[in-house]
Amino acid sequence: MGSDNVHLAFTGACTAGLVASMAIYPEVWLNLWEAPLLMVLMSATHYMLYPYIWFYPEHYCKFVAGDRGVEFYRDFVFVQKTLIMCLTAYYWLDMDLIYATLATTNGKIFYAFAFGLVLLGAHLNASVYSAIGANGVYYGFKMGKHVPWVTGYPFTIWRHPQYTGAACIYGGYALLVNYLSAGVWITILFQAWAYAVTGIMEESSDNEVEQEKVGAKKSVSPLKGSTSPPSTKKPRSKKLD
Repeated sequence: MGSDNVHLAFTGACTAGLVASMAIYPEVWLNLWEAPLLMVLMSATHYMLYPYIWFYPEHYCKFVAGDRGVEFYRDFVFVQKTLIMCLTAYYWLDMDLIYATLATTNGKIFYAFAFGLVLLGAHLNASVYSAIGANGVYYGFKMGKHVPWVTGYPFTIWRHPQYTGAACIYGGYALLVNYLSAGVWITILFQAWAYAVTGIMEESSDNEVEQEKVGAKKSVSPLKGSTSPPSTKKPRSKKLD
């Protein structure tokens, strides 16, 4: 099965899981100020800011961020993710559960696994940022900035290493907060689903055409002595969340 098929299958599985959770845990969905509020906050980027910048970058730069498009995007995401982490702990942190879990060998192994997910996610995010920089992470190529096409690690893993990393960070963190809470598991599932859907959005658009436009603007006409054509390589444009 190709990576695109795996991606679609994962998205479908997450969708089915969320639908099933509505029937199994209706009380979680009806408690609007906990898990549903967190899902709305997550949607502020995945279903509002990300598509807005992806499909309407000129409008975004003109009416929202000006010439600080990448910086505004970065700061917004930082504040949003910090708020999500704080609210997750505020709603579900159970210190008695943590102490009881750490008192057992299996509990220590489980927490080591959860903490390992956070470390893995942080490593993937840092690797992506190191490879393509802020312009690549925050859709800079959509705003006319040059972003190199990277084929090395971590993009040797698959198309979306950053989304994998971001999902691991939140998933591991939320499990450390309270792995017995249905609200925690549903928000983890929703976050993974949201990243999967965002990945599909990016794959459906033609990065190559956009980067060619950027290259054409920066290149010198052959009549004026240019010896190289504009770049047609697709940029890696992932977000660090």
